[in-house]
Amino acid sequence: MSSEMSSENKWIITVEYDNASGDYVLPLPPDLLAQTGWIAGDVLNWHDNQDGTWTLTKKKGLLTLLKKYYTMVVNKLSRTKHGV
Repeated sequence: MSSEMSSENKWIITVEYDNASGDYVLPLPPDLLAQTGWIAGDVLNWHDNQDGTWTLTKKKGLLTLLKKYYTMVVNKLSRTKHGV
């Protein structure tokens, strides 16, 4: 894997070819995954910056919205239980 962090929130990553599958792979470095909170299976939006670079953002799908709603409900129940 070839990658380097060029500055805060920016990485330079080289696309690799997987001979076994015939697919091209963008190996995301562990520090990028840790900082973004992305995990295997997340769907990413690709935005062409029109300057030879791309910006990736996590697509907010149903699961993301459900997790957010669940967290809000749990927090509210916890505050109610403790009289807050």
